[in-house]
Amino acid sequence: MERIFFSALFVILFVNNTIGQKVSNKVGDSIYGDFNGDKKFEYAYRKLIKKGFGNPVENGSPSEYEIKFSDKSIKPINVGCCWFKLINEGDLDNNGSDEISIIQSPENGCIGYIKTYSIKEDKKTDLINSFSMFICAELTDDELQKLIVLENNIVYYHEADPNDENLLNDNGDKIIFERLKKIKAFENKTKVKKTNDVLNSLKSNKDNTSSENGIGKGMEESSLGMRKTILKPNPEYNCNEQGKICTSSN
Repeated sequence: MERIFFSALFVILFVNNTIGQKVSNKVGDSIYGDFNGDKKFEYAYRKLIKKGFGNPVENGSPSEYEIKFSDKSIKPINVGCCWFKLINEGDLDNNGSDEISIIQSPENGCIGYIKTYSIKEDKKTDLINSFSMFICAELTDDELQKLIVLENNIVYYHEADPNDENLLNDNGDKIIFERLKKIKAFENKTKVKKTNDVLNSLKSNKDNTSSENGIGKGMEESSLGMRKTILKPNPEYNCNEQGKICTSSN
């Protein structure tokens, strides 16, 4: 009985831990999200498609990679050289899907690049022009997620200035995030609610109090239904004597 209990407890803990990893898996070799806007979640992960050899600077060949998806209906994204880490940016452009950024190593040196992709209707677009990042020093996963932010419907990115002598800490192994330059990437268009339905409704209700021949010609009776009000004028009598029957002129 105790063995069954502990087995069930292990399964519960394993499932909870797996779900927790999926929810929090925003940065790394693979990330979790809805990347094509179909309301279903999938994984995006780094895939080596060509192994390099030697030093690219000395007639070597660099390794090449692509972004692949657990949903096979999403086409892989070829990113070429070189190794990279994935970041789920959330929905930056209000298109209903999560955007993907990669922080990518260069062929040589310490200046890498950040690239951001958006996928919708099976099409990949470069959402933000790639910008430079000093990759020989560390940025935490939380800081990587803050490199691109959406604030008040405006998307900003943080770029490293390689000429900033105070960019790194005293040991030179960590970037001081506050030293990064915050730059506006683009502003999302504000969605305006349509009022055409209201206007069309007003236009469809024709004004029955006017017509081409003048005001009041097209007036309809509605409150009395089939009944009509009849106005009877008071009669004018031709005589003023008592005891005689008088006839009216009407």
